[in-house]
Amino acid sequence: MKILASMFASGACVAALDLFWVGWAANAFYKSRLGNLMAERVYWPGAIGFYLIYPAAVWFFAVSPAASAGAAAARGAALGFTVYGVYNFTNLALLKGWTWQVVLADVAWGTLLTAAAALAGFAASAGGTIK
Repeated sequence: MKILASMFASGACVAALDLFWVGWAANAFYKSRLGNLMAERVYWPGAIGFYLIYPAAVWFFAVSPAASAGAAAARGAALGFTVYGVYNFTNLALLKGWTWQVVLADVAWGTLLTAAAALAGFAASAGGTIK
């Protein structure tokens, strides 16, 4: 049950922060640089797939092996840097219009987002307490 609570907490954290980031804080940034690549509306099956898979990865690679909240956050940051880095550098290599500005902003965002998600997942697995 702690695993599910951890994955739910990580998923809720990712969804809430991502909604804020993509939906409001960085929306104009992405539209100005990737507008021609962006869909007019969110394709929900793709979004739901991400929000189901990513929390499981956060739990497996960051939360479950961590002995402390700091370790979970550090492992989450490393995971976010890796996942968002691979995605962005692949896009930079293959897509016209993908810029270094997008790479740097998105990798930084993924690093912070995943560290927060791992911290939330660790807290949930520890019964809501962080030592």
